[in-house]
Amino acid sequence: MKIVHLATFDAHGGAAVAAIRLVESLRARTHDARLIVRDKHTSHSFVETLGTATRPRPVLTDRGVSQVAWLLSERARSAKSDTPFSSDLPTYDIATHPAVRAADVIHLHWIAGFVSAYEVRRLQDLGKPVVWTLHDQFPLTGGCHYSGACRGFIRHCHRCPQLQPAAHPLASLTLAEKRGFIDPARIVLASPSRWLAACARHSALFKRARIEVVPYGIDVFSRQQTTRFDARAALGIPGDAIVLFSASVNNAEARKGHAHLIAALKHMRVRRLVKPRDAAARLRLLTAGEGATEGELEGVPCQSLGALAPGDPRIVLAYRAADVFVLPSLEDNLPNTLVEAMAAGIPVAAYRTGGVPDVLSDGVNGRVVRRGDTTALAKALADLVNDAETRERLGAAAAQTAWSAFDSPIQAAAYERIYEDEARRIGGRRSSKARSPVRSFARDPLADVPRLRALTTAPRVTRIVSSVLQTTVDEMQDVIAARGGEIRDWRRALDRADLKALELLEVIASRGGEIRDLWIRIGQMEATEQTLQGVIASRGGEIRDLRADLETLQAALVEAQTDLAGQVVRLDQRLVEASESRRTILRHMLEPAAAAQLPGARVGIFGAGEGGRKAFAACLELGCAVQWLCDNNAKMHGRTRGGVSIIAADRIPSTEYDVIVIGSAHREAIRAQLLAMGIAPERILAPDVSQPDEALVEELGRLIARD
Repeated sequence: MKIVHLATFDAHGGAAVAAIRLVESLRARTHDARLIVRDKHTSHSFVETLGTATRPRPVLTDRGVSQVAWLLSERARSAKSDTPFSSDLPTYDIATHPAVRAADVIHLHWIAGFVSAYEVRRLQDLGKPVVWTLHDQFPLTGGCHYSGACRGFIRHCHRCPQLQPAAHPLASLTLAEKRGFIDPARIVLASPSRWLAACARHSALFKRARIEVVPYGIDVFSRQQTTRFDARAALGIPGDAIVLFSASVNNAEARKGHAHLIAALKHMRVRRLVKPRDAAARLRLLTAGEGATEGELEGVPCQSLGALAPGDPRIVLAYRAADVFVLPSLEDNLPNTLVEAMAAGIPVAAYRTGGVPDVLSDGVNGRVVRRGDTTALAKALADLVNDAETRERLGAAAAQTAWSAFDSPIQAAAYERIYEDEARRIGGRRSSKARSPVRSFARDPLADVPRLRALTTAPRVTRIVSSVLQTTVDEMQDVIAARGGEIRDWRRALDRADLKALELLEVIASRGGEIRDLWIRIGQMEATEQTLQGVIASRGGEIRDLRADLETLQAALVEAQTDLAGQVVRLDQRLVEASESRRTILRHMLEPAAAAQLPGARVGIFGAGEGGRKAFAACLELGCAVQWLCDNNAKMHGRTRGGVSIIAADRIPSTEYDVIVIGSAHREAIRAQLLAMGIAPERILAPDVSQPDEALVEELGRLIARD
């Protein structure tokens, strides 16, 4: 399919990270997926802005209405919340973008300040499936991204508690605009959590819409490749430390609960909940995000990684280096940090809020306490700090949950089903009804904000806008008065910079072609370096295996420079000297056709790593016919190993095998995955691939004979 995703950002916040991951998963499954954003900050080739279209992106909303709405949403806030509040503006001309017109599916993400309700209706009028992933509550409210205890979105969003009384019309009019334009019967909402799905079902806007729950996806395999020892060495953390990790895009935002983390650490110190003295001395706090703590916090040494870009390798290192992840959020959907921590195999201590209870069970795969109860949070953290065995048990269970709920192919397959269902539904409707045309823009510049135009004429709104502007001017004058000398210095520096810029312009004019060539080469080198770093970070183990195989093959090729007969003789001699498993695998590589015709059971192997190779050798030793290898890592699909094709987990055929051998250390998790796919339990063999080769052959032979 051709799938166009729309988002305001590609690198700011969890919603942008989730959108990028979904697009990558769909592209790995051979779909033509791309992301169009308002502001691009990554180097992904599949991300573009409206400015890269064949014509410039126009802002279609009347500038006066847009500025008034922005002032009210930014400067007329109450003390109730510091969470972002967005108006439904501005409107960009997106429906006529060539990629949007050519797409089979349109997928919306976090679109505040980019795609308004008016433009959503124009996208619906294209007659294509429209899917909207809910990353927070903004799509169904009058502007707030998290409503707290308010349920105004169920009816009309009157008297918004997050706005000053004079600015209340902004919320109610914005929700009225959304209800006036968006057709809930022609859109599918996908919520990562059951909590947000329930909010949408009860909302005034989407109570008639189709709503699905699709958790976020992540490449679980790549999150488990770095060892704890290597991660701590890279971050400069002592190997014997007990590390608590907490991360957020903005730790200063009240709903993220950073103050609750501090209160919990204080309670642990005052009540002396960390019993062993050596454990208290080894306790450390690792933080990430804007406003992260550095130095010492309630007697606990703190190390801050600062604000990290989505592709920063320190993100993976931080999770693998940690013993416990702390999630003190008071309001959240399904936090990416929760998904990332569980994928890394570490226990999470969190409040029971939003989508957290969907995947985290207290005492099973983490610790969950009542929302806002810092005492309970402190006790949960102390229990994990004091008991290493509990940490290991809960961390292993969290990793199994990640494999079964968050692995990228699971999310991608769920969206594929939604796309296909909507395409069939719309196709059936087209057979009886002509396709609706795209709404053309009226000449009236206020056509996309018929209700919000009242903001520019309402007397009380005019008074608060004037007050806000006066306050802004007063603040600027105070800054100038307090920092006048510094401002003069800045102006002088700016003048010097202007002179330097003129000199540079002269250089560019004389050597422009050479400079352009250098920039192109630098860009190519940076892109190549980023690609290689990403490959090495995600597939380091496989690269090491390939290097070892390459060295073995190179040694064989050096000896095989004479005739083919001599080469076969020397290889046979090396096969005799090699171990039994390596000898069998090399023979299968030399004679894949003969190996595929060996008598015995037809076997499919789940696992393409080290355990899978051991199971491969054992099956060949027993004379089984290996039909295929399977792996949860979708990037392995289409490759071969030992002359046998590797397939993705969702491509397992219904026939062409008698039994499936699990060649992975995660035996129980893989078994559960296969059972969930409808494979009969008697057709699944799960030998212990960690045992010696001879013992593995003996056990596998016994299992095959029994079946």
